[in-house]
Amino acid sequence: TTTIGSVAMMISAIIAGRLVGKIKIKVSMAAGILMSAASMMIYSVADSINVFYFAAILMGTAVSFTCNMPISVLINEWFADGKSGTALGIAFVGSGAGAMVLNPLYSYIIETYGWRISFRAAALCVIILLVPILLFVKEKGLPEDEKRSVIRNDNRLSLSDVIKIPAMWCVFAGFILISLANMAVLNHGVPYMTDNGVDAVKAASFISMGSAALIIGKIVLGRMIDRLGIYKATVFGAIMMLVCILSMWMTGIAGNGAVIGFVIGYGLGAGVATVSMPGVITYMFGNCDFGSIMGLFCTTGGIGGILQIFISMVYDKTGNYNIAWIAVSVIATVTILLYAFMLKPQRKKTLTN
Repeated sequence: TTTIGSVAMMISAIIAGRLVGKIKIKVSMAAGILMSAASMMIYSVADSINVFYFAAILMGTAVSFTCNMPISVLINEWFADGKSGTALGIAFVGSGAGAMVLNPLYSYIIETYGWRISFRAAALCVIILLVPILLFVKEKGLPEDEKRSVIRNDNRLSLSDVIKIPAMWCVFAGFILISLANMAVLNHGVPYMTDNGVDAVKAASFISMGSAALIIGKIVLGRMIDRLGIYKATVFGAIMMLVCILSMWMTGIAGNGAVIGFVIGYGLGAGVATVSMPGVITYMFGNCDFGSIMGLFCTTGGIGGILQIFISMVYDKTGNYNIAWIAVSVIATVTILLYAFMLKPQRKKTLTN
């Protein structure tokens, strides 16, 4: 179901991006909210695995129409002066803060009333919390000169232009790899530490500490983007993700002393996958078809989530995580190099030379 949902999210992100400017973002988000609630209700009555698969497709699509892509577009419109980093950091704090509040609530409902009721409660939360918020969403839209530029398409990079640029694919790969590293930590951190003698409750608390640090880290990363620029902030975040991976590896080898490095590294590094992405697109491609390009880049999270299954495969083959963490450390290092050398402004003239 996770894989199917990720594939649906990747495909629908591109569609959602192409719809930017053609339909109101409010309409797109409203559709996503309804699909999300419907998916939860379908999960609650599912009586076969195929029904779960269908609900996963619906939920993956709902995420694309409701979360990262439309939020990034809205903030990019409202903070077009180049100071959108802090706003993005605050906006994307919601994923961590929501998990901290709602996960214990859903766990209580599951233990008390069962998992089917928990899905229905989740659907109710989606409607009660998101529909009123959506009423306050205000779209700024493009200035008149940019609208004319869209019509004439002069000196404006379109999605078809961008996919011809090699540097774009290198940075695109960087976002895939940092998402892969992020998912590796979340999905395999606890079993890795418990395999190396760390108490299960303590191991879970370490991951929770990292998630809590991410709430602050996203805002800090956003401030860094505004103060230092997208290039320096993104490279710094990628370096901190490597610190996170190495510290987790050392936590399993040398004990709990390395957990501080893990928490700080995760807090400042994992946010690159969301907070940096809109700024990277604007920095690299300037006056561009932001919605369509953002839709393409939003697929990186799903691809990274699918690819992290190789860690499970390595564990199944070797019986431990050591080789897997070496591979993830290499991946994090490659991510730094991709951002450091390929994250550069690209202009339409580079395509016509």
